[in-house]
Amino acid sequence: MDPSPRWISLLWAAPFMLFLAIPLVHAVHDMRGTTSGNTIIGMTLLLAATYVGTWLVNPVAPRGGGPTRAFVLSFGALILVSAGWLALPHLIDVTSAGYMLSYLMAAWCMQSPRRFAFPGFWAILTISVLTTFLLRTDEFYVILTVGLTGIVCSLSRMSIDHGDAERLDQQRALELSEERERARLSADLHDILG
Repeated sequence: MDPSPRWISLLWAAPFMLFLAIPLVHAVHDMRGTTSGNTIIGMTLLLAATYVGTWLVNPVAPRGGGPTRAFVLSFGALILVSAGWLALPHLIDVTSAGYMLSYLMAAWCMQSPRRFAFPGFWAILTISVLTTFLLRTDEFYVILTVGLTGIVCSLSRMSIDHGDAERLDQQRALELSEERERARLSADLHDILG
């Protein structure tokens, strides 16, 4: 029995959801009751909702075609929330905003149409580099985290695509074998009946 695609999507999203506890704990513990703390809590919950939403409405490693309406709307929302996180350091004292691009990177690499996956990877990585330099943070780890997230998710995506291609090749080989068997039986029957 194949697991539901929704469960598979949620399993892909689950590890990243654990990391959202970091800004939540920081906001509750260190900034309780402040505008900054409430903003971080709200933005974190909004990121969690849009991130899980993308996994629920988009298939993992779609095979063909262009972006669907669900893809455009869900990623539009995720991009807006990510941009909101990148704007936070200008409004409140938060240094972890760049790390939130990892959520966009993971979802993009796994759910975007194949022809958009690679350009999107580089665009998001470039945004993380620019963010690090424009916000004047010395955190090379932001770039490393976003980059490694993209590499791991891209390798996973390539593995899924490879598995799909192998299954398709096996199906074609089986269909060809069945067609050859039918042709052989037809020829034998023709010879027998004269």
